[in-house]
Amino acid sequence: PRFFVVATAVLLVVVTFITPGPSLFEGRSFFGVSRVVERNAARVLLNGTTVHGLQSTDPTLAHEPTSYYVRSGPAGDLFAVARGPGNDRTLDVGLAGLGSGGLATYDRAGDALTYYEIDPVVIRVATDPSLFTYLSGAAVRPRIVEGDARLTLAEVPDATHDLLIVDAFSSDTPPTHLLTIEAIADAMRTVRPGGVLALHLSNRYYDLAPAVAGAAETLGLTAVQRDYSPSAEDKERLFAAPSQWLAIGRGAADLAGLTARGWTTPETTDPVTDDRPDILRLLRPFG
Repeated sequence: PRFFVVATAVLLVVVTFITPGPSLFEGRSFFGVSRVVERNAARVLLNGTTVHGLQSTDPTLAHEPTSYYVRSGPAGDLFAVARGPGNDRTLDVGLAGLGSGGLATYDRAGDALTYYEIDPVVIRVATDPSLFTYLSGAAVRPRIVEGDARLTLAEVPDATHDLLIVDAFSSDTPPTHLLTIEAIADAMRTVRPGGVLALHLSNRYYDLAPAVAGAAETLGLTAVQRDYSPSAEDKERLFAAPSQWLAIGRGAADLAGLTARGWTTPETTDPVTDDRPDILRLLRPFG
């Protein structure tokens, strides 16, 4: 009887607090099963166990960035610095990785915002206002380019973006071909002089930042890093999550605004290359 009571209690906790509720959407592509569920006053996009987007169900917060993208975090720094001291500069922004479209909350009238997304199911989810309203509620409707970002960025003219954010590394199998020296060079080509290439590198299994910083160093570029720990208030109100970001510029002057906000010089290690794309050496220690 004692074992039965304990087992029942554990099962109730799992069902109530851990297991997601019924899916509002479920679709399969080559990249796995994507689901949209509601839990804890938020609508959540999941691929496997990885959260790829989150929007508050509170109407007053529906167009406020959440999770990895809160204004107090690195994403807020990137947009604030890119807009300049007067905070009024319009931007051309490229985003590799769509998720639920949360970074569209930083869009303003006059901006140009382009998402590069490989998974058609994710595009279907993000563009459905019955699931998420980040894109439909943006100041300017973002453009979406379907396909592998490494290939679609190759078609972008030189010096197009003021800010290019690569946000594709949080899954269990991060896309190695977007981390290599060659990929960083390809992406940087699309960034205007004085602009910034930023990579969101949060990953539970891999410590990717040193290798990306090593790629930047090899290319003669400069990198700064911010490891973000959210406040209790942002965790409660905006579901803010810890995150790790790396920003790359052509010189220290391009990153001065971020440095002033506390971004620091990252550690470096041997970079990943197209010829040697193995990232197992970047696994975080277990235990």
